[in-house]
Amino acid sequence: MNNEVQKRIDDELPEQRYIYPGRLLCTILDEMRELLKTLNFAPMLSLIEEVQVVANRMESAIDMNKSIIALHNEIHELKQIRKKLREECEQLIKESQELKG
Repeated sequence: MNNEVQKRIDDELPEQRYIYPGRLLCTILDEMRELLKTLNFAPMLSLIEEVQVVANRMESAIDMNKSIIALHNEIHELKQIRKKLREECEQLIKESQELKG
């Protein structure tokens, strides 16, 4: 986004500058640093809450990725078991045909 456009948005809607979703954690932390420079701590509580929300989402994504990896490994193991069972079935079918014939 163009810096001039962002400045105009910030000037027109200063109270909504801190509440839009989908921001990066680094952006929020940068804004907290700006507040420290100006000693304006009014929006600090909302920024802390926003950091908590972003961090919770990150933790949730990490847990989800771990679950996906575990499921992938389980699928791989089950495919190996299925392959062995198919081979055993084919062997049993051959043996039964030999006994009949």
